[in-house]
Amino acid sequence: MCAFAVIRVFIFSAAFPFFNNVDEPAHFDMVYKYSQFQSPSKLSENLYGRVPAEVLLLYGTNEYFSSPDAFPDGYPPPLYKEANAENDPGFQRNLAGSHGKN
Repeated sequence: MCAFAVIRVFIFSAAFPFFNNVDEPAHFDMVYKYSQFQSPSKLSENLYGRVPAEVLLLYGTNEYFSSPDAFPDGYPPPLYKEANAENDPGFQRNLAGSHGKN
């Protein structure tokens, strides 16, 4: 049984990447909700809470979602480095789309 368990863990560890940027925002949202003694609900809607959505929008970067060819002058700085980023209409629109009407 132990040998089977070791082989199973090795196969799954080798098959999946060590870091995966696809679901990290969902993990962050889940940890935040648990830290607030909330249960993640509506798992099928892919909507984040307001605070995790703000953090992800402000501190997220483009390196994992775009190739370097898309930015010939280098990647733009993160949104948190801009003055009054929270008041930007684009930020508010993206925030409303990422967390819904919670």
